[in-house]
Amino acid sequence: MPNLFAYIVLLLWPLVVWTLFQKLPPGRALIWAVLSGYMWLPPVANFDPPVLPPFDKNTLTVLSCWLAAWGVTGVRAGLIPKDLTGRLLALLYLFWPVVTVFANSEPVPRGRFEPIPGMSYPDLPSMIFEQFYALMLLGLARQLLTKREDLTALLQALMVAGLVYSLLMLVEVVLSPQLNTWIYGFFQHDFGQMMRQGGFRPIVFMPHGLWVALFAASALWAALALTRHASDRERPFLMGCTLWLMIVLILCKSLGVLIFSALLFPAIWLLSPRMQLRIALVLVVVALCYPVFRSSAAFPADWLIETAARIEPERALSLEFRLVNETILLDRAGLQPLTGWGGLWPQYDLQRLGWPGGIRDRRALDHHAGHVRLAGVSGGIWSAGAAGSAGGFAKDD
Repeated sequence: MPNLFAYIVLLLWPLVVWTLFQKLPPGRALIWAVLSGYMWLPPVANFDPPVLPPFDKNTLTVLSCWLAAWGVTGVRAGLIPKDLTGRLLALLYLFWPVVTVFANSEPVPRGRFEPIPGMSYPDLPSMIFEQFYALMLLGLARQLLTKREDLTALLQALMVAGLVYSLLMLVEVVLSPQLNTWIYGFFQHDFGQMMRQGGFRPIVFMPHGLWVALFAASALWAALALTRHASDRERPFLMGCTLWLMIVLILCKSLGVLIFSALLFPAIWLLSPRMQLRIALVLVVVALCYPVFRSSAAFPADWLIETAARIEPERALSLEFRLVNETILLDRAGLQPLTGWGGLWPQYDLQRLGWPGGIRDRRALDHHAGHVRLAGVSGGIWSAGAAGSAGGFAKDD
């Protein structure tokens, strides 16, 4: 359970964000507020008021940035894209929870156990506000990060943040993941999942070790991009930063992230911006279509497990665990593919409902592929609206 200090830090965070917007240019203030909240605030801890969704490190940071941008700089970030298609998809994204609640209003029987209560009108504000937070951040980025200099500042901030965080990551690699316990009074996940290859992988103040690995990879990609476009005078220093972040990423011991980085390295270093955008578009399409492809018989699950076993048997077991649970989640999501299960989704005990295998780790609901979970909670139409909203902001002039 989080200690008192964790809640004090969350309470004071809006003041920190307000100060950042007073001291820095708006774009840089947004970058450092979001990065700092992601890096330093306690995970899991939150304030859970009635009707509204919980205020955790993510929602507090987004809401604080939106209010500070408005109060300090006068920028009132729009929540709806200007593009017509983007507007329609954003409205669909915002208000599809109404359909989800209506579709899940009946209690769900659980055999000899108490039925799960159906959803009702009081659930709606919380679900809709969650969508608003995502659109707030997109709107802020679209209005405050519009120039080439802003995007360069974003890359620089990612690299610097990764270099600073790498020191804490090394502490946990050597001493074991304890920083969140020492400072915030609790461990945020399963400690066994942080033990790998005879040692430890870092988690620091993030929800899972995979989050840290992805953050380290993002810092590495930013450093590589900056190195490519640096002057001859700056390049040796940036190459050193890139090499250091590469070592740190290896120490994170996340094979999947290492594979992604190896594949993206040539694209970042060699390809033109236009080709990089095309690759990014392909990756987005793959992510959106993943639940459908994953549900088909053509998905090479056995081949992936066998390939992982050749690299390391422990990784094959981890991958098999994920794929088995993912199949169960997708089967359940497929029963209501359009409307989703809403708030009932995380309450299901699939083993009690008669699903083979069950969810052996309830945290699998949060750490499996994001679109699998989105499809289960709110359905495929809502997922399309989420992606379309982001695309609509990208098209705004």
